[in-house]
Amino acid sequence: MSVKNMPSLNQVLSEFGISESYDTSERSRIEYKGVDKFVIDSFQKFLIMKHCQENLAFLIVTNGFLKGLEKKSNAIIVNNWNSEVYFNFIKEDSKYELYLPWALKESFEKSFALHELPSIQSVRQARRHAINALQEAYRQFLQMTHNTNKKRGSNIKE
Repeated sequence: MSVKNMPSLNQVLSEFGISESYDTSERSRIEYKGVDKFVIDSFQKFLIMKHCQENLAFLIVTNGFLKGLEKKSNAIIVNNWNSEVYFNFIKEDSKYELYLPWALKESFEKSFALHELPSIQSVRQARRHAINALQEAYRQFLQMTHNTNKKRGSNIKE
């Protein structure tokens, strides 16, 4: 698949049920009937290779919490948030710690200490940071794909 035929990051993320749109490029407006599984698998492997898979994992995990955060907090939702999100992505030195601005991280720490859900604004802000990181990773992925296709093409012509 040539790079210009590759889906946008938004289209790839939509395959994971992530619908926020921060990509305003022309590519994101092209209609796709679904993203090729090979592209999704290749991008996931690329993220692992670049040690930034936590950004995609955070988006996937927090996707289900967005609706719950709009409702009134209860102990079960708070416990689930803490075990699935806070301990994996927010807590310092966690397995998939996200690199978030200090003030944002502090707001998550405060919510944890008070045994409350973080504000939906804080979660959306953290998701925006994850998407920004993924946009850069996806740009690198497309460049690598382009370079790989270019090398294959030059090998065939030889």
